[in-house]
Amino acid sequence: MKFNVFFKKDHGAHWVLSNGSAIFESFLFKTMTDAMDNLEEFVTLMQSPVLSGSDELVNFGETKTSPSALVIFKQKSTRWYWDLFISTGAKLSKVAECSDKGFDSLEQARQKAKSLCDSIVKAPILDWANVAIPGCNFSKTFENEHHIKDIHPSSKWIK
Repeated sequence: MKFNVFFKKDHGAHWVLSNGSAIFESFLFKTMTDAMDNLEEFVTLMQSPVLSGSDELVNFGETKTSPSALVIFKQKSTRWYWDLFISTGAKLSKVAECSDKGFDSLEQARQKAKSLCDSIVKAPILDWANVAIPGCNFSKTFENEHHIKDIHPSSKWIK
């Protein structure tokens, strides 16, 4: 799993979470800084998602008081399934869902959902060419927490 941040002049910037193919894509931002700030917020929210046993907080994609990262569990027949959402303003966007097979128990589904969130938090943040984005693009707290260094070749000119 990885994040790629894309920027095109006169077009804007966005980021994509992928695992071989795109899983979730951000909105388009005017600047690279705005996209990076949003990505930082997204990763931070994934550190502590709320695991819920019902979908009562999700109402046709709208949310008023729901948490910022939410995993909803549902039971169909004897199998357990989950959906991962992120709030963006007053809207909920689906980030991911479990496989069609589901899980034997709620505990297994919880573990897999939490594991996905953990892998999102640990995913490397790269540019369009799969080169690590230097730490100077993030807040110091985020940079230190995620062990992001200025390993990008351009860092020798930024400091």
